[in-house]
Amino acid sequence: MKKKNLAVLFFATVCISATCSCSKDDAEENRPASDGITNGHAWVDLKLPSGTLWATCNVGASKPEDYGDYFAWSVTEPNVFEYSDVSYNFYNDLQTELKPEHDAATVKWGDKWQTPSIAQLMELTGGLYTTITPKTYGIMITSKSNGKSIFLPAAGYGKDNSIDRAGSEGFYWSRTPDKSRNYYAQYIYFKLGSISVQSDKRMFGSSIRPVRKQ
Repeated sequence: MKKKNLAVLFFATVCISATCSCSKDDAEENRPASDGITNGHAWVDLKLPSGTLWATCNVGASKPEDYGDYFAWSVTEPNVFEYSDVSYNFYNDLQTELKPEHDAATVKWGDKWQTPSIAQLMELTGGLYTTITPKTYGIMITSKSNGKSIFLPAAGYGKDNSIDRAGSEGFYWSRTPDKSRNYYAQYIYFKLGSISVQSDKRMFGSSIRPVRKQ
């Protein structure tokens, strides 16, 4: 995914201090325990200031280390077209947060779930309330207040009719548009060593890690 210069929207680059010396079974060995289940999907309370409850899996995944499905922004079915300008014409002019009927997390998991806002993703990954440990195929995010964690796999992203950078980089949509540019939305991007907030065209297929509505 081509990353844009975000002088205003850029939040922070978080240096990941732990050394990555993990086996390929790392995610399974460190699979987070859940605090509850809503509509059949497990969640963890990391005791963040916002009270956000994070799902343990991506939409379309059955366990934390699975990549799950890839969604263009505001599209509720995965892989229904090539991830390209030619085929994407959904909700392009939207400059407000996703409504439930256009939110894949809500449509797929029920009305208790939604795609996180960019503020919720920043709270999760900004380094104030969590520590981030690189694993073989993703990152473990652990609460500083209660030691509980969630795992985000590096699922890559969908472009044209293929998946790029799976296993090395992660792209996670927020429900927040980029109000400075039509046809763009915000997401977090990570690779070994850093995490940042980015903005790009809504046609690309990215992962969604739902949050439970309060």
